[in-house]
Amino acid sequence: MNTRCKFHRIDNNKKGKVWFDDVKIVKGNASQTVIVEESNYYPFGLQHKGYNNVVSSNGNSVAQKFGYNGKELNEELGLDWHDFGARNYDASLGRWMNLDPHADTYMSLSPYNSFANNPISFVDPDGKDILFWQKNKKGKWEQVEYSQLSKDIQKAIGAFAKTKEGFNFLKDFANKGDKIGSVEFGEDGKYSKHELSLGEFGDSDEAQATSLVRKKNGDNKITLEMTINTAFRADYETSSTTAFAQNIGHEAFVHFTQYAYDIIDAYDKGDINKVIEIMNNRRKNNGGSISPEHSGYLKGKPEFQRMRTYISQLKQILNPKEVNKAVKFDKKILRRYGN
Repeated sequence: MNTRCKFHRIDNNKKGKVWFDDVKIVKGNASQTVIVEESNYYPFGLQHKGYNNVVSSNGNSVAQKFGYNGKELNEELGLDWHDFGARNYDASLGRWMNLDPHADTYMSLSPYNSFANNPISFVDPDGKDILFWQKNKKGKWEQVEYSQLSKDIQKAIGAFAKTKEGFNFLKDFANKGDKIGSVEFGEDGKYSKHELSLGEFGDSDEAQATSLVRKKNGDNKITLEMTINTAFRADYETSSTTAFAQNIGHEAFVHFTQYAYDIIDAYDKGDINKVIEIMNNRRKNNGGSISPEHSGYLKGKPEFQRMRTYISQLKQILNPKEVNKAVKFDKKILRRYGN
């Protein structure tokens, strides 16, 4: 039988977890290993009864409430529910006890489902639709909290959100109560049932930023994905925060606002042929560094006014001289590629 054991070494104050089979652990004196707590679970999280009786005074009664899947057990009113953030879980039933925050997005699934009934492939720690990602050392994307992003990216997203144009862009995808740094959104946005993902990665061989719109398999929503390359810094004569804030604005207002809203509106109307048409035209005309969007932005066409307004507002948040340098460099790169 496999058993999960948390152990505490008195001699060097180190903690860890270990899986073991057919091992007998004997409590020794104070200088030896001491079992703090023994917990064994059924597959859906209900704790075994009758032999989970090992509890040491060396333990922490608050920390030890975080058991199955590392989630806090709420024992108030005898509920014994696990707090998963956006919802509560009853391990005795193997069921979620709260409606999914976006149940209307998954009409084919129970409104009490979670992770689109696929916890292996999806995570949903808070039910929000503005998500943050990081690419790890193995090259795989991991969903993280805003506070786990690099400090410069946090400051850049925060500066973007503090401008009027940036706030209006984000609030379209936010849910009531969502927060980005010190900025909070007071109502559900127009496109809150859809998803905006912002990610950071570091690769000196890649572009300074990317953006794309796609529909993930199994989702009844459109996802806007934006990534910022933290390694693309060589030619900037300004701070990382300013450079990244400029890049976020570029992806939002030079690219997303030119076509993404049309895709979402067509999708919400059920016009899948229109969605495919827009996406195909997008791939055909804007598949690389040379694109009508880049050329139109450089020529000052009216459809890119939001980007120009955003830059003016960003100068009130960050150092205006550095903002000008970041914009100048961005346009230099676009011209270098023939726009």
